[in-house]
Amino acid sequence: WYDRTRLYARNNTLEMREKNIRLHIKPALGSYRLSSITPAIIDEFVRKKRMDGYAFETVDRILNNISTALDYAIWPMELLHDNPARLIRVPGKEFAPLSHREPRRRIEDSELEMIFKRHPFGATYHMPLVIGLYFGVRISEALCASWDMCDLDHLTMHFEQQIQRLSMKGHVSFHYVCDPKTDNSVRALKFDADIILPLLKRWKQKQAENELYYGSDYYYNYLVPAKDFQGRDIQKIVSLEKCYPAPGPRIDMICTQPNGRYIKSCSMAYQCKRIRELGVHGFDFHCMRYTSLTMLGESQVSINSIKSRAGHSSYETTERYVVNRPEMQDV
Repeated sequence: WYDRTRLYARNNTLEMREKNIRLHIKPALGSYRLSSITPAIIDEFVRKKRMDGYAFETVDRILNNISTALDYAIWPMELLHDNPARLIRVPGKEFAPLSHREPRRRIEDSELEMIFKRHPFGATYHMPLVIGLYFGVRISEALCASWDMCDLDHLTMHFEQQIQRLSMKGHVSFHYVCDPKTDNSVRALKFDADIILPLLKRWKQKQAENELYYGSDYYYNYLVPAKDFQGRDIQKIVSLEKCYPAPGPRIDMICTQPNGRYIKSCSMAYQCKRIRELGVHGFDFHCMRYTSLTMLGESQVSINSIKSRAGHSSYETTERYVVNRPEMQDV
């Protein structure tokens, strides 16, 4: 089943599945024949994982891998007639700590002030945080935003690609550009002429000033053909000092370090840790997306409009973001 998913699943998904199989599924269930695996065995496996302290979401993902693999054993392999994991549920969701049940939350205005005081205009991580908060996009979409996709005349930002990190056990990691998470994630989002437009223009000017300051040591970011670990064609991101010949088409990124290099998601994650140390509990980049969509709900924006702006495929997903705050009760 895993080998088959390597043909179409994203690399990050494959990395997670490989870890689940290697660290959890095979040690506990690898000695069983398919025909001898019963619902009771899987239920005991799931309950033990929870008792060992694993988060509900972690065990739920592992169970999903097991169930999907057993579905594959039914069809097309025709090795089983029924899926013993089909009715198994991970216990204890209602008793999970808040950080497990609701890892993201609406960041309050006072906390946002604290965040942007720590990362003011001109700082490396200011623009990713602004884009995440204002547009409500995922971290991979924010870090991949480019000036080519930003129409300052028509006040529109296009999000048509994302950055992903390619990292599998035993391989060297790097970043590449790929299509968004879903078809709905391809979207053009309007921005206002009073706040965001002047900020974007100001930042574009700042990047030009940085390039002059660094001179030949300033970096350009390029897209270079490469292969992922499944042998599929991808576009690898390469940063080179601008004095070197271009190895491929340039991607003119909005979110860059002062020296022009693109910003890696792992660096952004470290800054989120620093923000938590400021006192913004539970913060990660996705909280900016969560906050953006929640603020739209507080402003009485329709659920359909929020769904479109978020790039969600279903209303159910959007409803998980738009929490029931007192502000939403006002008519």
